[in-house]
Amino acid sequence: LQVRIGSKWGTVCNYGWNIINAALVCHHLGLVLNPDDWFLEPSEIPEAGINEDIIISNVACTEEDVDITKCHAESQEDFENSCTHEQDVGLRCHTPTWAGVRFSVLARRSDLQYITIEKAGLLDYSTNSFKPALQIDFSRHALSNIRVISNVHDGLGIIYSDIYSSEAINAVVDSEFKDNHGCGISFKQLGLKISGTKVEDNSKGGICHNPVLSKLQQRELSGWFKPSKDLNEYSYRPIYIPESPVAIELGNHETKYMITSKVTTQDEINIKYSIK
Repeated sequence: LQVRIGSKWGTVCNYGWNIINAALVCHHLGLVLNPDDWFLEPSEIPEAGINEDIIISNVACTEEDVDITKCHAESQEDFENSCTHEQDVGLRCHTPTWAGVRFSVLARRSDLQYITIEKAGLLDYSTNSFKPALQIDFSRHALSNIRVISNVHDGLGIIYSDIYSSEAINAVVDSEFKDNHGCGISFKQLGLKISGTKVEDNSKGGICHNPVLSKLQQRELSGWFKPSKDLNEYSYRPIYIPESPVAIELGNHETKYMITSKVTTQDEINIKYSIK
């Protein structure tokens, strides 16, 4: 990293350097920072700027700063002879991409065929948030002859799988997941059937399983269950527990959602529901 202070160009000492500083630099260049791939080891830094002076050190930017040269930092006089070019800052920024495709937890069963999803995965550049290029919150869909390639995060990401309903297909057939910067296919819950599919050259692995769901992910996922204000244009009708009637009718291939309500009482609640 080289910066210009006044009329002088020079490098930056990595004392006190952190991801907030790095993200600001990437944004200043019109690029984005990937939290999993931004730090360069000294051996990875090209020999550029070694003939220039090291002009700032201990840079301390905040999330409100917009210019790396305006952040609080030590100038050349403050760290004279205490930093060499072996401590130069090196970082990796990435080209911005689109977010990708997402099937929400309420999405009806769908067939996805003959499409290509590429150069996707950036959810929000301002928070350095990335997501799978194709994210399925509740997997019940049929994916056939799709290509998910050259994305900056996982190719396909599965949160939950519908392993009970009779209409759920939950399968990937004759598809390709290649050259993705994360995993080719990642799961929170297993249950997806994969056949005739090529998964190769993905940076973090072909198929990854991590059941952990962060609090932020849980909160975001639960937000989909909040009913729309205009119920006349939306078929989603949740069943509230314990307010709803105790008799619940469930048709063939029908999915119904139950939401427990907060109840303030000292009394025991004992209700039986009949589902048929």
